[in-house]
Amino acid sequence: MFGIMFGDVGHGFLMFLFALFLVLKEKSLGKTKLNEMIQTCFDGRYLLLVMAIFSIYCGFIYNEFFSIPLNIFGSRWEFKVS
Repeated sequence: MFGIMFGDVGHGFLMFLFALFLVLKEKSLGKTKLNEMIQTCFDGRYLLLVMAIFSIYCGFIYNEFFSIPLNIFGSRWEFKVS
């Protein structure tokens, strides 16, 4: 269903907002007729929420925000010219 996991803070945050919207509007959206794509996302709203949280977490580990590398934690690599 949602087979991709990525580590990116920005994309994960957007997915988190969408999943949070689906969770918060659960009662009103559950009563309405949704198209097939939104219904699939609605059925997996908690899975989307957890995937978004872990995507944000992995994005901090990978230091990526919308595929732009960040240097939050610094680097331990040194290049010495001898």
